[in-house]
Amino acid sequence: MEFTKKHESLTELHHGRENYRSFYIPASNKEEAISGISSRAKTLNDNWDFCYYESFAKAFPESYTGKLDLSKVVYGTIPVPSCWQTQGYDHHQYTNIKYPFPYDPPYVPDDNPCAVYRHTFNLCDMDMKFCSYLNFDGVDSCFYLWINGAFVGFSQISHSTAEFDVTKFVKTGINELIILNMKWCIGSYMEDQDKFRMSGIFRDVYLLSRPTAHVRDYFVRTYFAGGRAQITVQFETVGSPDINCTLISPDGTKIDSKQGSSAVFNIRNPQPWDAENPVQYSLLISTPDEFISQPVGIRKIEVVDGVVLINNVPIKFRGVNRHDSDPVTDYTISREQALKDLKLMKLHNINAIRTSHYPNAPWFYQMCAEYGFYVMSESDIEIHGTTTIYGGDPDKTYGLLACDPRFEEAIVDRQMSNVIQHKNCAAVVIWSLGNEAGYGRHTVKVYECAASIQDKLAVIECLLSIGAVHIQRILDINVKFEIDGSGAVRVKFDCHFNRDFVSAADPVDGTRRKAYLPRFGIRMFMPRAFDALEYYGYGPYESYIDKRQASWLGKFSSNVNANMKIISNPKKMEAITVAVG
Repeated sequence: MEFTKKHESLTELHHGRENYRSFYIPASNKEEAISGISSRAKTLNDNWDFCYYESFAKAFPESYTGKLDLSKVVYGTIPVPSCWQTQGYDHHQYTNIKYPFPYDPPYVPDDNPCAVYRHTFNLCDMDMKFCSYLNFDGVDSCFYLWINGAFVGFSQISHSTAEFDVTKFVKTGINELIILNMKWCIGSYMEDQDKFRMSGIFRDVYLLSRPTAHVRDYFVRTYFAGGRAQITVQFETVGSPDINCTLISPDGTKIDSKQGSSAVFNIRNPQPWDAENPVQYSLLISTPDEFISQPVGIRKIEVVDGVVLINNVPIKFRGVNRHDSDPVTDYTISREQALKDLKLMKLHNINAIRTSHYPNAPWFYQMCAEYGFYVMSESDIEIHGTTTIYGGDPDKTYGLLACDPRFEEAIVDRQMSNVIQHKNCAAVVIWSLGNEAGYGRHTVKVYECAASIQDKLAVIECLLSIGAVHIQRILDINVKFEIDGSGAVRVKFDCHFNRDFVSAADPVDGTRRKAYLPRFGIRMFMPRAFDALEYYGYGPYESYIDKRQASWLGKFSSNVNANMKIISNPKKMEAITVAVG
């Protein structure tokens, strides 16, 4: 079959994949929609045919000529979802900062481990009356898709749902699905998270049957003030279906129904949502042939004098970082495993979760809204490997890819995936633009796009001090970036000079000139005989307070150089977080 290498391309990040949408599962009737068990969703989670190769280039040398011969593949089996490494293929690998391959963007090694998956599914005549959408909730790092021998598409972003309209590729009876899954791709440069590196189809795979005309996406906004609330809904459709939207109170009572491409509901004496009282209303969205249930939490988020307010009440985040991770199943996490995590957090008074360092399973967010957790939803972006390349350091190369014009579309694409998929979840109160991703022009672009989706005024403020801060400041600059729903940016500066310091009078002739700013420091020398040291405590290396189980208490011997920490100059900027409201 024909083959075009896409996993090293920055100009075609996806092929054949549908535009991002909010996460929901459509159903055939009201009862299915409310229960969350839909006959319109056919799970493809099962044992799949599987073949692992240590090198893509050696396994498929014909790929260099634009061909791919999958007829020679000899299959075993593997459970889907799962990671290769938990099933005895490839090997476990952990790295924090360094890339697991030579730094040469946009290229990855030719000896790129890969796997071929094969699975069959059956469709009846009734299924063929609907449109078919194939969903992959998580594949690391990228994959090519064929159905019945025809190329359907390609996608990356490991922790994002990829949806394909496969209507024209499927048929009545047995359908064959083939996946070519690469361990590394161009996206791997942006997925340098501090974690075990795993590969494979590690989240759910399912086929949605949908009517020809249906609701494709919707955006729910809530407004809360003065004992009143308003819920607005805007719909995006395929075709022109008749839409009915019904708002149901937390106790199951119908409040009102609206028809059309948008809806507005006004509520007196609303029950607001927060982590202590996670009350949610329900929107039942229906067309003649389909139903969707969307939980809605009414809350107002604002920052006043540096304090985060939820529904006008100051809150304190008692949060944890959470990976989708398990010592046995690794990236593949069930709802039961996630619920165990949430119960443990509640027992320890945890009220906030950062989905470090990528979006968690898409259904996990609604669990957080249901059980009462504030969520910082982090995009699938971490690029600190640039600090360890030859000649690099945190001061010089942290923002290398964040400033590289070739990576702008790819970085923005990852933020859009995060925000669009989870925009309707009450639990999400902060968007994280990534972790340890450096700072550059793309960081600002990503923020602008996130703010435009929220369609409200978003503000970033920062205070810059110039001079010997601990002795005497020369200049304080307060910078405010205001970004409205159209993406327009207004920048305001408020400067405060220490005029006596900046423009001191010359003691001889009285003229005013810039003051001399001295540079000084302290150097300490110790005799070499003091190089060796012994200590009693947790060791043998530096450990965080929450990492002590990985250390032990005892007496340790070392030397001064081994315990020296080089502190970088204060130039690095971490990713900016955005409060939504």
